[in-house]
Amino acid sequence: MLQRIADILEKIPAGVRNAIIITVLFIIMAILLFFMYGNSFFAITLLFLIGSISLLYKRWYKGVPFGIEQVTMTTFVVGKAFGPWTGMIFGVITAITGQYILGDDYDADAIPFFIGVAIVGFIAAFLPFTNIISVGICSLIVGISTSFIDFLRPEQRFAGVLYIFTHLGLTVSLWMPVGSFLLRIVG
Repeated sequence: MLQRIADILEKIPAGVRNAIIITVLFIIMAILLFFMYGNSFFAITLLFLIGSISLLYKRWYKGVPFGIEQVTMTTFVVGKAFGPWTGMIFGVITAITGQYILGDDYDADAIPFFIGVAIVGFIAAFLPFTNIISVGICSLIVGISTSFIDFLRPEQRFAGVLYIFTHLGLTVSLWMPVGSFLLRIVG
């Protein structure tokens, strides 16, 4: 089913598809930011840019099974600073922007990635930020949800494991120094 959705999205001309998605996401993000947070608009915008731009490499390196993304960390920061629902909405919008618009990557793993990021955005409000267990939980949620489809296909299992381990390693290495700095900016 997820592959079918990806196939439908690929049939829409890229320029039209991207314009529609960007417009809808921009309107949702603008409404969310202006009415709820006022002064925090610039901090959330910075986090949005960091998260979505981190998926830009997918435009040129499609199918690369590496967990190189900062959507998880920026979503956690927003969820921690502004609450579970805002974290969840922010994470999904940031992931969609990075995956579909900047990354131009419509693979079947995208929807599970969005679900994993939404879960991280929601639970962030309830987890301690500097605890390494929180980092591991969030990274594994996104890694396993993103790799779920890979584990269903025997020829893709190695790619799924590779994604989980690279995502965990990158997230753990950047979480404390960069994530703590970003949390201070929004807090």
